[in-house]
Amino acid sequence: MNKLASATLHNFPDDVDFEGSTDRRHDAPRAPLSRIVFVTPLDKQMKPLANPFRCMTEDISKRGVRFCHDRPIKSEMAVLTITMPDGKDVDLLFRVVRTEGGFGGKYSTAGEFVQRLGQGSPEI
Repeated sequence: MNKLASATLHNFPDDVDFEGSTDRRHDAPRAPLSRIVFVTPLDKQMKPLANPFRCMTEDISKRGVRFCHDRPIKSEMAVLTITMPDGKDVDLLFRVVRTEGGFGGKYSTAGEFVQRLGQGSPEI
């Protein structure tokens, strides 16, 4: 793991910028990071549309994440579950910014973090 990825995960998700402007999303340094995560697409009522599916992160920042997967995400919101180095799972609500690809059955999705779930926040 490179230094930027290690530093990003060291304080993650405590230093996630949930208040960041979407116009300044690309200002946050991105760390290349390959890590297995699980994504659960949500409907408009914030209820799961499907069972969580496995993805691989491509990069991560204080404001968002990009990951690859083998099925399209057709919802505007989803939950990302990431297992931290200490073994604890962290759930983050994110807004789907874009999904690209589909060639060869592979997709790349970028998401903007909205809220950390758990720890006193409303559960989905």
